[in-house]
Amino acid sequence: MKQKILIGPLNNKDIGSIPTLNRAFVNGLSDKYKFIPINVVRKYGKSNVSSFNVINIFYFIKQYFVFVVQLLYHRPTIVHYAITSNWNFEKSLMFLNTAKLLGAKRAVGHLHGGSFDVFMNNLKGNRKMVSFKLFNNLDAILVASDYWKGFLEKIKVDTLVTVVNNQ
Repeated sequence: MKQKILIGPLNNKDIGSIPTLNRAFVNGLSDKYKFIPINVVRKYGKSNVSSFNVINIFYFIKQYFVFVVQLLYHRPTIVHYAITSNWNFEKSLMFLNTAKLLGAKRAVGHLHGGSFDVFMNNLKGNRKMVSFKLFNNLDAILVASDYWKGFLEKIKVDTLVTVVNNQ
């Protein structure tokens, strides 16, 4: 029986680099793993995805509910989720850590975001402390280059970091 990987978003209608990368994982690894998508179709607020506002709070609640239902129903071995900047950062880490709390054996984050270094360097106080605790609770972080691996090592992220080149 194939191990199950919960991954999202994976909808064929979704455009953008995160769904495209997720589809590449599925296409390359579907002979070894069974992939379970986390899809929440976003109809409103697409231009303000990375900001903190009422529409994004609504979508966060909806996505979290769908995510937890998928975790409980499918009981995946591995959960893969993109780690992004801005207000989505804590959301990404919360999803991955929830997966571990609910029984996933591995939580794998994929670092995604061109200015993630600037974002991390500007985190302050409790937000930074909590973020590092959540980051270091993951089993692995996938990054797109040696630069990002070195950056995470420099800021003392203790989780296994693996480079998956974009080339």
